[in-house]
Amino acid sequence: MAPVIREGILGVVSLSDILNKGDFLEKPKVVVARNELSRAIAEAKSVCAGSGIISKECATAWALVENIEAEMIYQSGADVPEKAAFQLYCDENPKIFQVLGTGQLVS
Repeated sequence: MAPVIREGILGVVSLSDILNKGDFLEKPKVVVARNELSRAIAEAKSVCAGSGIISKECATAWALVENIEAEMIYQSGADVPEKAAFQLYCDENPKIFQVLGTGQLVS
């Protein structure tokens, strides 16, 4: 048994409560994170295509991807991949390297 506290004791939770009422078997967090990561990558690519690779929206979208990716690696205990999703995106879009240094696209 463990206490549940939020501005005072709300109750207790037992191991059987966790096993019987939790969704970690039906929705493993790593699988959920992997799906969320795929959606976030697709969204980041879409945002960058629409708003431009130097837009704040593009940077924010890739920051979310990096956060999800880091959490997924942490939760799964997996090794850090050789290249992160953003690095792969940069490989596909080499002009972004010009943006990273100057803040504007140079042709």
